[in-house]
Formats: sequence, structure tokens, C-alpha cells
Amino acid sequence: MSNALVKFGLVLAVAAFIAGPLPLAVSCALAEEVNEELDKRAGEFKDQVAAADLQLLITGAQGLAQAVQTRDLAATRKAWLETHAIWMRCEAFTADLFPGLETKINATDNPKTGFHVIEKSLFAPQPTVNMAIVQQLIDDLQIYQHVFGQAKWTGYYLLASSSTYTFEMGDIAGDGGESPVSGSSIADLQHGLDGVERVWKFMFADPVRAKDHFKAEEIDDQIAALHGLLGVSALDQIPEGIFTRETTRLAAEIADLGPMFGWRKPNYTDIGE
Repeated sequence: MSNALVKFGLVLAVAAFIAGPLPLAVSCALAEEVNEELDKRAGEFKDQVAAADLQLLITGAQGLAQAVQTRDLAATRKAWLETHAIWMRCEAFTADLFPGLETKINATDNPKTGFHVIEKSLFAPQPTVNMAIVQQLIDDLQIYQHVFGQAKWTGYYLLASSSTYTFEMGDIAGDGGESPVSGSSIADLQHGLDGVERVWKFMFADPVRAKDHFKAEEIDDQIAALHGLLGVSALDQIPEGIFTRETTRLAAEIADLGPMFGWRKPNYTDIGE
């Protein structure tokens, strides 16, 4: 954890113990320093973590195309599962980013392009793959990578996006999962939750712990409980409504961190907000 984040947590704790609230000018200055640190961390997450995953996505989609061309069904299905898993891990930072491209890449409601068009035919009883759809997926991922590289990320953006996708996971589970044809809906949610946890640990766990240890522990425990719920082989083995309730609760907890850093609370129920 950076010196700025440590200093902010310690000063708040000492002030609360000795003399109550900090003077406004001091409090604002410290908050600004922490927010600058979080924005810096957001840029590091973008460059070190997100960019690497986007490149893996493109490489995976190209491998999918190669498997189709060699007519290797097992390799094609494996490539689809592995590449889609990477996308799901990225959902925690793509939920509010370029929704038009997101729809082209991973729409589930009557999609015309993207992963789930390929899934529907690839995992059918008589499998087929439209190579043009695979090439379109590669093209769309490359466009995504290009516009992603031009975007400036902030700590607030990652807070909003991760809370949005956490809420969305509950809707996905309630609708029966994202990838029922391939049978990978549980794996989708596991990878999605891994992505949320990755944002939490990289960006927010330490600064939240410095300011409110019990809140950080609560969020850690909620993430662990969701991992536990997903330790089944099928969605119908999770008692009805529990996963949606718990993801909604975690989404609210993440969004509620906004005012802790002087930000407005993001509307996590509004994708693209």
C-alpha cells in the first residue's frame, strides 16, 4: 500500500480518537492525495492487468479460428471455453465500457455476432461454425483493444464498473446462466467473480482497510461466500434467489465505498452509467 493511503488511514484514525473530525481543508487535501493515488492505480491496472487480458482474448480468438480451419471439434470447443472465460474475467472492468462493442462481442439476448452465436452452433448436437462470425469476433476484439488503449481510467470508473457487473451477475444467474448451450454457466460466474475480486484486491482492499478495517473484512467475507455458492456443478444446485440476493448485497457494498473517497455513489443497476 502506498504512503499516501497509509497516511490517510492513520490520520483519520488518530483524529477520530483525539479530537473528532479533521479540519475541512486538511481532510480535503488528504482525500485528494488518496484519490490521485487511486487514479494512478487505475492506470496501472489498465496497463498491467486489463491490457494483458485483452491481448489474451485476441490470441484466444485467433486460436479458435485456427481450430475451426483444421476441423478439430475438441480443440475448437476448448478454444471457445478458454477464450470466453477470459472475457468473463474482464467483465468487472468492461461492464460500463463501450456498451455497443460489448453487445457485439458477448450479447446473450438474440445475438447476431459474438461468442454466443458461435456457442449455439458449436455445442449443438450437429456442430457447425460460421467462420465469418469467428472473424467478426476477432475484428471486434481488435477494435475494442484499440479504443480501450485511448481511454483514461480512474479509481471511480473501476468502482462503478465492478459494482455494476457484480449486480449483473445476479441477473445472469436468475435468468439461468449465460452459456447454457455449452454448459459453462457456473464457470462463467466463477470467472466473473474472480474478475471482481481482482479489481477489489488491486484497487480498493488496502485503502478501505486503512480507513475501515471491518468494512474491508466484510467485503472479503462476502466474496468468499459467493465463491462458496459457486462451488457446485450446476446453477440449479444453488437455492433459488440466494446468489442474486448476495451479489446485489455485494454490489451495494462496493458502490457504498464511493463516499468514503469523496465520490458520488455509482448507480450499479444502470449498465453504462
